[in-house]
Amino acid sequence: MKVTVEIEQSDYINAITPFRNGCSFRARFEADGKVKLESGCYLLVNLVQGADRWFLDRWRENGEAPFEIDVTPETKHEMMKVRPCALCGGSLVA
Repeated sequence: MKVTVEIEQSDYINAITPFRNGCSFRARFEADGKVKLESGCYLLVNLVQGADRWFLDRWRENGEAPFEIDVTPETKHEMMKVRPCALCGGSLVA
């Protein structure tokens, strides 16, 4: 049985929003305009579900390297406004 997960633009923002213990994912904003997701400093793989599970699976399929995501310009702008992770610094501008 294959499960289909519908990814909403808000899922990208939620994925990179840090919490008290760290962040599950962080964004990499590339100079060419691409946005990639990678593992954060506090990714609890046994507890991940929904859209975050989909992100985790894409990260693993990509050899545990940052993978490109398709975000709207508005979502990218909102992602860039997310407060940085207090532990690792969060998202990166490359």
